[in-house]
Amino acid sequence: MSPALKPAPPFRRLAPIGLALLVLPLLLTAPLRPAAPQERLQRTAPSGPHPPMYRYFHPERTLDPTALIGTTLLAMAALSGARRLLPRRVPLPLVRGTISGGIVLMGWEAVSALGLVNPVLLPPPTLVLTKLAVYWQLGWLQAHALATLWRLALSFLLAFASAVPLGILMGHLPWCAHFLEPVIHLLRVIPAPAWLPLSILWFGLGNASAIFITWMGIFFPILINTLAAVQRIEPAQVETVLTFGGSRWDVMWQVTLPSAAPEILTGTRIGLGIGWIVLLAAENAATLPQAGLGWLILIAQTWLDTPVMMAGLMTICAAAFLMDLGLRQVDKRFALWKY
Repeated sequence: MSPALKPAPPFRRLAPIGLALLVLPLLLTAPLRPAAPQERLQRTAPSGPHPPMYRYFHPERTLDPTALIGTTLLAMAALSGARRLLPRRVPLPLVRGTISGGIVLMGWEAVSALGLVNPVLLPPPTLVLTKLAVYWQLGWLQAHALATLWRLALSFLLAFASAVPLGILMGHLPWCAHFLEPVIHLLRVIPAPAWLPLSILWFGLGNASAIFITWMGIFFPILINTLAAVQRIEPAQVETVLTFGGSRWDVMWQVTLPSAAPEILTGTRIGLGIGWIVLLAAENAATLPQAGLGWLILIAQTWLDTPVMMAGLMTICAAAFLMDLGLRQVDKRFALWKY
């Protein structure tokens, strides 16, 4: 076959070349001026008293970019090799997610090292991870994360405990649904953050106002999904249980909950995603005591402390991802009838 007719090389052959082109400039330019981002941040940093559990500081040492790149490449290679050796134990989405995340991380570091963006606007991941580690050692990151998770957990429990019974009741009693559905559909179209001014008037500045609007954000997706699932239950299923001497409680445990559980879990996942958005908006509005990931991001923004802002966002991303992953595992294990 002539060279003109040779097929183009596959993606697997081009991927190492592209990865080398991405990493090589970083390795060449990273040692030149490792303190440049810190110097730029120091020139633009404001001064003044610090609030509790926050300090604006410049670390004397940051993570070595070469070590970060090497660790990332090692993790990508290890997972890829483990996938080939144990294809049933190592899920393919985990491998692909690690590779895509590693490429983003290395590209982020390369852009920062080459000076293509203002370090105040986009600090290098080495500086972000360094400040995240310092806040973790001081215990401040855990305190802010626990404050946010406590508010989210309480809001979720209240929303789940009120939405699921109400959805089941409306699904089994058509007259109840006829009375309540118009009000529910009118209220659910109002964005939950729009309730923030009223919640401050009703409950004052503090946890209660944030928990209220977070409950509003989580409540309606769970309620709508529960109601839709119960309304789709075949009447023949209910009649079969009653015909064989079952009670209404038997219908509840043997028909309603097993049939509606997949939809309830879907509504729970959607509601938790909305709950994160609403709660962080409430914390950003400074309606809470000085604790929480949203409040940490807000106060870091006033100090132009972009690395701490990015560290807070990374913590939120990790917590939300783990919660959604747990719900997906529950969906797979306890909702097998869905499939």
